[in-house]
Amino acid sequence: MKILQVNKFFFLKGGAEKYFFGLSELLTLKGHEVIPFSMEHAANFPTPYSRYFVSQVDLDGSGPLLKKLGAAARVVYSGESRRKLRALLGNVRPDVAHLHNIAHQISPSIIGVLKKSGVPLVQTLHDYKLACPSYLMLAGGEVCDACVSGNLCNVVLKRCVRGSTLASFVSLLEAVVHRAARTFSAVDAFLCPSNFLMGVMKRAGIPEAKLFHVPLFLDAGSYAPCYDGSDYFVYVGRLSQEKGLGHLLEAKRKVKSIRLVVAGEGDLMAELRELASGDPGVSFTGFLPGRELADVWRGSSFTVVPSVCYENFPYAVLESFAYGKPVIASRIGGIPELVREGENGLLVEPGDANGLADRIDWLAANPGEAARMGRAARQDVDELYSAERHYASVMARYERTLR
Repeated sequence: MKILQVNKFFFLKGGAEKYFFGLSELLTLKGHEVIPFSMEHAANFPTPYSRYFVSQVDLDGSGPLLKKLGAAARVVYSGESRRKLRALLGNVRPDVAHLHNIAHQISPSIIGVLKKSGVPLVQTLHDYKLACPSYLMLAGGEVCDACVSGNLCNVVLKRCVRGSTLASFVSLLEAVVHRAARTFSAVDAFLCPSNFLMGVMKRAGIPEAKLFHVPLFLDAGSYAPCYDGSDYFVYVGRLSQEKGLGHLLEAKRKVKSIRLVVAGEGDLMAELRELASGDPGVSFTGFLPGRELADVWRGSSFTVVPSVCYENFPYAVLESFAYGKPVIASRIGGIPELVREGENGLLVEPGDANGLADRIDWLAANPGEAARMGRAARQDVDELYSAERHYASVMARYERTLR
């Protein structure tokens, strides 16, 4: 089978890209031909299909007005993406197209090209973009579902995108245009990594018959578990507001029994370093390449995921499990579907620094329990989130669209 895989980034930027490349590799190993379509970028991996990639667009809001207006127009509708995709389809005829994150840099305008070409469409929903124009379901640092079944203008009224009225208006315009054009009605199946996300999409009006619960996966053979404890626990991921790191550092100030290692980078690095400046038990590694990150993770006692947003299916949880490490995480979004209280980790209410501190203290003081939970966590990866199980689920969706 020839499978077109579409994602706006062709390098490891986040969880969506981890899945995008993992699935592409899995499909290739199973004998399928994978054809990528993405955006040009200096960090991209090499591919013979890069000549079809769309030009890079900068959406950070800087630069002259004309440049910003051009980028905004491309978010709503990209003529270049349509032309480049037509050129690709002129040389390669895929049996099915699998969309991932396409908003903004590629734009939903490519869906019409695929539909007109008769290519069946599947999309994995990595975030809440189809229900929330700002995709995070956050407003002013608080969870928000005002746009899910209500007025989309809330995204502008609350300035949900980078705190900018202009950026929020562009996201509103994008949502309104594609809802009016019923662009996403051409997608045959939406794959939802969590039941929570699937419920949000139902509320947003996506037909239930098109929604399928398909959790993500890890190749467990690439992760060597370690069930021993140590003198530190870890946070691994992006350093951004929705990840609840301020609450984590507040909790850590109350905990003296174990160190915290923060592995990752992001906009909040300087602010977080300042917050932690009086605590010698906190260290920041910045970005770590694969082998170094694996060493840090395997050497830890457990992982903390203190998010304050509706996480869908955080890879930090799954990777921690694969290394045999239990997870203390916020009871929010899709996280409780992964972390089972007292079995493979512990749950705490989002934003509750005192509750988080208590959980950290308890797990640090009970290494035997941490090891037991870590073994159960690894078993979940082997049995529930295996590559074979995921491959069967995805192929079932592909084959259904071809009937």
